[in-house]
Amino acid sequence: MRGLAAWWLLPALAACAAPGAGVTAYVGASVFDGMGATIANAVVLESQGHIVQIGTRDSMEVPRGATVVPLDGRWLIPGLIDGHAHAGESTLSRYLSYGITSVRHVGGNLENLTSLRARVADGTVPGPRLYIAGETITGSPAVWPGHTVLHAPADAGPAVSRLAAAGVSQIKLYTHMTRELMEAVVQEARAHDIPVTAHLGRVDAITAGKVGVGAIEHLSGVVESTVRDPAPFFAAHENFPSGWMTFLRGWAGLDSAALDRTAGALVELGLVMVPTLIQSETYARILDTTYAKGLDLSAVTAAEQEAWNLPDLVRRYGITPADVPLLSVSRRKEDLFVRRYVARGGQIVAGSDSPNQLLAPGASLHEELALLVKAGVTPSQALIAATQAAARLLRADSIGVLRQGAVADFVVLSESPLDDIRNVRRVELVVANGRRYQPAELRR
Repeated sequence: MRGLAAWWLLPALAACAAPGAGVTAYVGASVFDGMGATIANAVVLESQGHIVQIGTRDSMEVPRGATVVPLDGRWLIPGLIDGHAHAGESTLSRYLSYGITSVRHVGGNLENLTSLRARVADGTVPGPRLYIAGETITGSPAVWPGHTVLHAPADAGPAVSRLAAAGVSQIKLYTHMTRELMEAVVQEARAHDIPVTAHLGRVDAITAGKVGVGAIEHLSGVVESTVRDPAPFFAAHENFPSGWMTFLRGWAGLDSAALDRTAGALVELGLVMVPTLIQSETYARILDTTYAKGLDLSAVTAAEQEAWNLPDLVRRYGITPADVPLLSVSRRKEDLFVRRYVARGGQIVAGSDSPNQLLAPGASLHEELALLVKAGVTPSQALIAATQAAARLLRADSIGVLRQGAVADFVVLSESPLDDIRNVRRVELVVANGRRYQPAELRR
């Protein structure tokens, strides 16, 4: 009888339960939804890691029993996505502390990354969700240890199949890929429905787009697509450091009209550009002893900063005082290209290439957003480049936006990033999968 009585009580107990049980209501903030729209005095209802409703305070009610988080005077934006990073376990919580809730990881050990991805997904390790590429694929010789080297087109099948079996989100190609090898990889990747992205060296960007590469990292290949004779640039890339600096210096000599034509051709091909302007800015200003003082390196340990070994970087890349004015002009030409690319309807995605020298996890994506605005895009366009546009590149439609049904990834800011993009740095609270994090706690 006791069990029967309890059974009869269940409907009554359910009826008494508060309708808002398990719901968190974020109330009063101005919301930027990641798609270009804003909602003033908003209510965002979250439950079980997803947004169940979003709207203005006067158009919806907070259900009885919900946990209320008052956010009057604050701004709420989608969780940021770093579109080009190499995060590791020691940096994950730091990315999250800067409001980065997803990372497009473009190159690293496949086994280590699949394990780390799983531990982040199950909550064992706090950090942004990882969309991995595994090992970068390149032609011979390898530039960095750990790359997968293809010697012939027939090598592409096994290399791509291994990555596909691990569920990678993209395949990354590197500087020593020839057109022949690139075509073989793209064909294999299409069979597995995996997008291909490239850091180019021996192939220009227009050719890569025609072959089927979907995204270009660091604006690589744009110079080679614009100059009359790209052969010297291709030859320089036989040695990576000097080849990369030849590419960066090459921007300075580009005609603006020719650059505009290249932008138009690449937009026509539908290529997504991941400019990583912050990386070029680092090379352009690395001899400026005041540059690092203006960066947020608070989440980088002294040992990590020492390991950067900036004098060795300058030596290996052959950066001299004569490069300072030249690279300054190059940076202006890169900005011009980004501005024209966006004006023509091209898609850009914000990425930081962190953690590398002077590229702090999390903070450098904030710097990238500021550089994009300085280049001529609006704060709204810059934010979209780190939210919805990045999510589209990842083929992930439930992140990078604030709408009903989306994953509850968002960042609470103390001031409007639309008034000043630098306010994206004013992070008060990070919500990832519905779980609230304090930035200071994550950095500890």
